[in-house]
Parts: sequence; structure tokens; C-alpha cells
Amino acid sequence: MLESAKPSKKNVLIGLALLGILLAGFWVRFDSLAYWLKNPDQYFFQNHEIPVSLGVDSYYYYDIAADLKKGVIRKVDDRRHYPDGTPKVMAVPLLSALLALFSTIFGTSVEWVALVLPSVLGSLLALPVFFLGYLLIRGARLPWQLSAEQQRAQAIFMGLCSALFAVFSPYFVKRSSVGWCDTDSLNVVFATLSIVMAMGLAAAGSRKEKVLYGGGWCVTALLYAWWWDLGSVPVLVFSGFPLGVAFLFTGLKSKKALRPFLAIGGLMLVVLVIWKGGRILNPTRIWNEGAGMLAYVLGKGGTTSVFPVLEQYVGEQRHLLLNELADNIAGGLIVLMAGLGGLLCLGFLARRNILFLVSLLVVSILSFKGQRFLVFTAPLLGLGLGTIMVLLWNCSRDRRVGMIAGFVFFVLVGWSMVPAAQKFNTREPILSPALFEGYKEASFFTPEDAVIWASWGNGHPLIYYSQRKTLGDGMYHPSHLLYYQNFPMATDSFQLAANWIRFRLVNGEQGLVRANELFAGIPEGWEQGMPILQRLLRVGIEKSRMILAGEFGYDPQKVEETLKFLFPEESPPIYLFLDYKHFLIQSWYGLGAWDFKSRDEPRSMKIPLGGFAINSRGTMVTGSSGQGPVSFNIQTGLGSVGEVGMGLSAIKMDNGVKPMTFDFPERKSGHVLYLTMHQGGGLGVVLSKNMADSVFVKMLLEKNQSQDFIVPVNDRSPAYVLCKVNGEAYTPPE
Repeated sequence: MLESAKPSKKNVLIGLALLGILLAGFWVRFDSLAYWLKNPDQYFFQNHEIPVSLGVDSYYYYDIAADLKKGVIRKVDDRRHYPDGTPKVMAVPLLSALLALFSTIFGTSVEWVALVLPSVLGSLLALPVFFLGYLLIRGARLPWQLSAEQQRAQAIFMGLCSALFAVFSPYFVKRSSVGWCDTDSLNVVFATLSIVMAMGLAAAGSRKEKVLYGGGWCVTALLYAWWWDLGSVPVLVFSGFPLGVAFLFTGLKSKKALRPFLAIGGLMLVVLVIWKGGRILNPTRIWNEGAGMLAYVLGKGGTTSVFPVLEQYVGEQRHLLLNELADNIAGGLIVLMAGLGGLLCLGFLARRNILFLVSLLVVSILSFKGQRFLVFTAPLLGLGLGTIMVLLWNCSRDRRVGMIAGFVFFVLVGWSMVPAAQKFNTREPILSPALFEGYKEASFFTPEDAVIWASWGNGHPLIYYSQRKTLGDGMYHPSHLLYYQNFPMATDSFQLAANWIRFRLVNGEQGLVRANELFAGIPEGWEQGMPILQRLLRVGIEKSRMILAGEFGYDPQKVEETLKFLFPEESPPIYLFLDYKHFLIQSWYGLGAWDFKSRDEPRSMKIPLGGFAINSRGTMVTGSSGQGPVSFNIQTGLGSVGEVGMGLSAIKMDNGVKPMTFDFPERKSGHVLYLTMHQGGGLGVVLSKNMADSVFVKMLLEKNQSQDFIVPVNDRSPAYVLCKVNGEAYTPPE
């Protein structure tokens, strides 16, 4: 690729420069570990011995890696999506295999390997970006006169500059640093490497080169499919599009030259069918999956469904403003504009070869709709800024002028990008270490056959540490599942919550469809079926028997059959895990209290307090919030949030010793202020009355134990509480 594989002095220097870039890329990702070690309470649990992952998807890969170390490969994982279980993919994810391998080699835990591995993998982006920058300028028609050796030197310079800038792209640093163990890092590396191999194949002259680049593309594509095990369509796009461009360019020169492409295509088809089955090549499946992903990204998914549109509840799908995009991609708007300008110039210089970058360009544009795609802007930013460096090098006949201009530009870019990348050093995990203590403790407070009902965000780590079954695992979370999960938390009835959980876990999703058929006459009759189902589960077995016989006119046999269906006789032990993190997310109430008729959520309000204090006389509480200062008179319930006056219906305080409630009956529908101060930490929040009446709030903040349907067994509120769920079980009449 560099015209010579001999260890010449120049190639050794190039290798050393690349090594320096790799080390710099590793450093900017790894240096945050020092902050972790200085603040162990924020990043470690179990006596500061186990690091917490910054994200939650990591634990899906941890779980499989732990199984691998034990020599276990599950064909069906019955702990996920209970009661149906999840069929495992045919191949163990490459990330899990690496975690298990290095954990075994170094004799350390999977968690510690996962802490360091992303920094190594993320820095590898320097290699394909270097070769991509080199190829683009090596084959470019430059407007200034250069000898072949001079153009090669500029291509190497372009590659090195592009590689350095790419590995420092702030958002890519964020998603490939200490503690962020996910597929993001090599997703970008393999996408870029696929382009390099396709470009090399298109330019190959000898048979040896065609075999080299064709084989390289095949290996890259297969590794990519193995790495991004849950994203077959993106892999197809990122790997297949550059090969398609190479096929087009080669076909324009000679039809005979297309034979290697046919061989590559045939080989890949055979391997994919053997590996993943014929379904992987089903065009209908590919189209549906691709269209579904695009609709999800654009926020158009589920617009015809009676369930809420999921995308509005997923943080990674939040639309970013231009200044946010600039800060995340390049560290600032000026650097981003420079990168875009450089890309435009590169398009002019590289001419048709710029088409190889189209897949990266399209996905990067989608980052306006979802920040998760910002990682794919890193190689493009590197190439754009690298092009600017090449242009500055040639801006004057006097090379010293070009060198000075390039140095100044390099310093300015570094001044912007490095601090922007390092600002993520102090970010905290999505889930606090206290919750991980709860996941581990769940294995002591529940029997082995228990099912734990929890929010989908808890799914992966909960399964990994408790080794218990759960409804959602974090990977699969369609909007209807989120409704099922959040409904018992949002309802105001403990009886309904317990019976709903038992009904859903025993009967599965098909049980809800059957309920629609029973009460609405059609499987999709959510508007009519769910209110009736919830009414019956709310009143319990005996009252439901009277309703079914009286209002519905069922004969005795059908009454008993229906009751047996609504209140299953047998179920596994069921538990409910409630935590502060899910509580602070506004969407749990909107999802759980969703109205099928209006297709909207009820109006509600939650104002978390960033901090609060009670004066020495115990008459005033003051604090801060996102809406401004908070101040309330404890004796009258009157006060304000920001500049808005507010009257409370109650103030409920709990110091861990003696809960106190101050009611203001003249404002029955007013908001409620909760203040908790005890072993699980402190939490202050102002809630609308409907949220305050929910099971979630009553169990997490009020410790409401005056009922037998949902009973705490491990109370660490307000951090979390684990409850035993006692839904009603049908017994035949005597």
C-alpha cells in the first residue's frame, strides 16, 4: 500500500509516527482512570473492588463473557424477556469473546478488562484513517505540480494528520474511553477499514494485489458482522457500499476485471448462509429492518400505533443543536467548519474516489437526528482537517510559510479538540454504584427461580449480577413493552399493580392480545380491551366474578375460565425493583399512564431539587431546581419554584427515623413535596398529585407498607427498594 513493504528508514519513521498517534489516542481515552481512582464512591462498588460501566449495554457482553469462562453457551437465555426467553445469536459476540480471553489471560475480572479495553480499541481508528487519507491523496489530481515521490510524501502527511485528528474527535473519545465498553469503537474502525480495502481493490493492478485487498475486505466484513452482532443491516451498508463503488469503477474499465468481485460475492454469500442461515439474505427482512431502523432514527417509528412513539423517550435519539454538534464532533464550531471545508476540498481533489465515503457521510448527516451516530463523523473530521493541513503545506512556494501556517492551525485545532475530549473525564455512570449493590443483593433476597420486574434500563446489569429472570433486558424495548413495564408503577392501586405483573409474567404478551380478543373482540383492540382488563385486575377475583356474571352475562363455566386466565393459579416468585434513577426519568409515568383513546399521556409534573435545606425552626425549606430557586413554608404549604407561585397539598418528609406528613386539605389537588434524608441518600422532589398517588412513589418515597400486595424485602430507599409481589391466584370454587 505504501509502495514498499521493506523496512526502509522512511517506513520505520512512518511506523513510529503511527505508533505515537496510537499512544496519543490511547492516552486521551485512558487518562480519566486517574479521576476514577480519586473518586471511588462514584465509580466502584462492593468495597471499591468492582468498577461500574458508564453505560448499561456493556453488561450484555459481560454476561456472555462470564458464561464463556465457565464453558457455557446458552442456546436460549430464559432469563431475558420472561416468559418467552431470548434465542442466542449463532456466534458468541466478538466483544464478549475478547473480554473472556483477556480476563483469562490476565487473571482478572471481566469488569476490569472492560474498563481498559475500549481505550485500546478506540485508538486503533488511527490505522485505517491513515491509509484512507493516504489513498485519497495518492490517487488525487493535485492542482500543483509534484513529482511522484513528492505526492507520496504529501499522501503520507495527509494520512498521519487525518489519523491524529480522527482519534481526538471528542464524541468518539467519549464512546471509546475508560468504562464505555460497547461496540462503538470498532464499529467506526471496521467501517473505515472496509472503505480502505474497497479502494485498494478498485486500484489493484496485479493479481496479488486483488487477492490481498479482496481477501482483506472479506475478513473485515466478517469481523465487522461478528463485532456488530446485533446490526446486520448497518454492517451490510458500511461494508457493501464501498465494495459496490469499487465494482462500479472496475466495471467501467473492464468487464473481465469484475471476476474477483463475483468470487468475493459468492464466497461471502456461502459463508454468511453457513454462519447465520439463509434468513440473513432475505431481501424482505433486510428492507424491513433497514426501514425500521431509519424510521427509529428519524423519530417516525410507531406513528400509526396506539402505543407511544418510543424515540421521544430514548436519550440517544435527542436532536442536537448546531453548537452541540460542533462541540461533540470537533470541540467547537470553527474547527467543525474547517473540517467541512476540508472535506469539500478533498472532494475536489479526490474526484470520484470521494464516492467511497458516501456511507459515512450519510450516517453522519443522521447524527442531527440522533447523537449515537456522531461516532461515525470522526474519520470524516480527520480527513477534512488533514486536507486543510495539506493545503496549508502547499499555500506558498516557501515551505517555511506552509510549515508555520500548518503548525498554527494544528495548535488551534488541538487547543479546541483536546479539552473538549477531556471534558468527558469526569462524567458519571448512567447507574450509580448503589444500584449495583442492589443488583447483587437481589440474589440473596430472592429464590433462584424468581422473576424480577424492573425498568428496561436495569435489565442487563440486573441479570448479570443477580442471575435472575426479568421481563426486559435493555436490548429489546419496543414501546408496547415499556407500557407493560411502567403501567404497574404509574397506577394508583397496589392490587392492580400486583395482579397486572402476575398476569403479564404468566401469560406473556399473547395474554394481553387474548384479553383484547376476549373483551374487545379483536387482537388489536387496545382501546376497549385494556380498560376492561385493568378494571377487573383492580377489583380482584371475587368482584370480577360478579362483574363477569352480571355485566358481561357469562355463564358459570366461562366465568371460572376467565378468572383462571386473569388470575393464574401458578406463577414463579415475583419481585419488583424500584430505583431512584428510573424515578427521575419523567417518561415512566407518561408511558405507564398512557391513554389509548387519546394516544397521549396525562399531564404531570416532576421538579427534582438539586439540593435542599430546612431552617433551624423547621418552618421553611429552601433549595434549587432546574426551574430556579425553591422555597416553601412547611406550616402553610405555600411557596414558589423559580418565579412561579405554588400551593402544595402535602409535604412529606422522611429522615429515616420518623416520617412526617403535613397535609393541606384546602388544596387536595395541589402538588406534593417529598424530602428524604437517610441511609440511601437524600432526595427532594415536587410532584403533581397524579404522580404522587402512583405505586412507584408510594413504595420508593413513602414506604407504604400498609398492604400485602407489594411488600418491601430490601429497602434502601430512596436509592432503591426490592419488593415481593403478591398477586391474586385463582382457586376453583368449592
